[in-house]
Amino acid sequence: MGFLRKRKLLPREASGFGFWADTAGKPMGMACFLTAVLIFLLLVSPGNSHSGLLDFSIQDEKELGQEFNILIRTQFPIIYDPVINDYLEGLLQKASSAMPPQPFSLSITLIRDSTLNAFAAPAGYIFVHTGMVLALEQESELAGVIAHELAHVSQRHLAERIAQSKLISLGTLAGMLAGALLGGGGELGQAVSMGSLAGGQAAALKYTRDNEREADQIGLNYLRDAGFDARGLLQSFKRMQQRNLLGGVSRPPAYMLTHPGIPERIHSLEDRLRAEYSNLEQKQANQAEFQKVQMLIRSKYADAAQALRHYQNLASSPDCLDLLGRGVALERLNRVADAEPFFQEALECGKASALVNREYGRFHFLTGSYKAGLRILNRAIQENPDDYLSLYYKARILKEIGELDQATEVLERIRLYLPEVSEIHTLLGQVYGRRGDTFKGYLHLAYSALLQNKKQATAKYIEKVRSLARTRAQKQALKTFMDTYSQRKEFW
Repeated sequence: MGFLRKRKLLPREASGFGFWADTAGKPMGMACFLTAVLIFLLLVSPGNSHSGLLDFSIQDEKELGQEFNILIRTQFPIIYDPVINDYLEGLLQKASSAMPPQPFSLSITLIRDSTLNAFAAPAGYIFVHTGMVLALEQESELAGVIAHELAHVSQRHLAERIAQSKLISLGTLAGMLAGALLGGGGELGQAVSMGSLAGGQAAALKYTRDNEREADQIGLNYLRDAGFDARGLLQSFKRMQQRNLLGGVSRPPAYMLTHPGIPERIHSLEDRLRAEYSNLEQKQANQAEFQKVQMLIRSKYADAAQALRHYQNLASSPDCLDLLGRGVALERLNRVADAEPFFQEALECGKASALVNREYGRFHFLTGSYKAGLRILNRAIQENPDDYLSLYYKARILKEIGELDQATEVLERIRLYLPEVSEIHTLLGQVYGRRGDTFKGYLHLAYSALLQNKKQATAKYIEKVRSLARTRAQKQALKTFMDTYSQRKEFW
């Protein structure tokens, strides 16, 4: 019997695309939440007692990974920005090139959260926090973190822990879910979650020290064999340890909490690097792209006031990316008059012009300068046709100026790549409604409400869609939606 109930699963989202920073989101305590999720997925199985790894098959892991991926995307703010996502996908592909063949595809997702964390979910789903990316200084360090998580994937460490775990009572599960879903990331939520884990049952799903040592050593191999500086993994650990000491906090970063024994592992990596790579040469890194990604994360997806202080305190003269980052941070702080000169200076630099045009065009949209915004965004799209953030803001301008047919065409193009982003469905619902296609209008509003976990709004739109479904195509579209609804409502 399969580990999970058999059901139709949603396709894996296109991890190389995405785009906005307009949703804040307050993610819950990651360690508590992940434990709750994994135990929940264990309990939904008809047979939830496993005595060995052979009971947890590759197919079981694939199904669990897809369920887990959906749930994470349901509960956490995910970064959808093609410049960032394409870079991370490229880094993942390069780091994984040294791995042996895997029975499942790999993906990487960026979570908007300031903590220093990264983790591998079942079946090759890698998640990284924005705080982790900003804490590092070299591309090889981020590649080292990814390589470490890839080692957990290839060795199936999580599958082993799940297969060896024991049944946990429904009462324990209820307490954990209450803390995770109601308490958020605050102290109360953590207390409820951890207080329910009587008898150290949470430890059943944590990596052992042997798991971590193995992931360090195999991850180092992957990093080296993929062509990165082999010191990257060591430096990432040192960077996190230093950040913790300088911060003067009582609790270490999340990555150090979930990966115990950091000082011991630093010494182990140092010994190996000293023994095997004494004459290690500096590898060529794509540092410019790494810095571009850091600029976008810092200015658009982290705290705007902190971002502005960062750019104001730069010791050296700002380069083109710094100018753009400062403009974005000022715009997010509603200092529009102060922001525009920095966008213009960044554009005059000539560096990363497609990205600068995208952000400058978005700035014009937000300030209501639609004609100028459309002209600049078209320039960005001409330079980078696959930048779906530029297309998104173009569609929003077209909607505002009444060009509904063009807006629909652009939004449907984006939806092919991002079928599960609520903002796209919201806009499509509004545009179709204004065009008089009430069925498609309500259908997309139903998708948007569902993807945002709005239970009452979803139910209301479902009734509207049902009442309007008359043709065969409409009834099929309703059925497809209900299949998606049946799966996602489990996570409310």
